[in-house]
Amino acid sequence: KAYIKPLLAIELDDSSHERAGRQDRDAEVERIFKEVGLPLLRLANQNQYNKDEIRNQIFQALNIT
Repeated sequence: KAYIKPLLAIELDDSSHERAGRQDRDAEVERIFKEVGLPLLRLANQNQYNKDEIRNQIFQALNIT
């Protein structure tokens, strides 16, 4: 039987993440991910992304050089 294990979670942060209540929720999410040992990569919501920049951020979050 094969098992799949997540290596990383990615959350896109839009302008709603600037609200105080949302910041509390974000802090709780970060705490939970840290507790279970799963990296959480937060990216600002954009119209376009640079694939090399995103790849580098993913590698950094996974400690891959």
